[in-house]
Amino acid sequence: MKELDDDARVVATGGHAETVIEHCRTIERIEPTLTLLGLRLIFERNPVGEAG
Repeated sequence: MKELDDDARVVATGGHAETVIEHCRTIERIEPTLTLLGLRLIFERNPVGEAG
């Protein structure tokens, strides 16, 4: 990856990540629930009842 000086890491996410990884040479790891973990962290950082 010339654009990123070869320092980029490729992570497969989502429920079908295991299906895709066997066809890709650049995927280094699988995190099937990465999006859900991120959403949980955002939720936990925002106090209940506050908007915006």
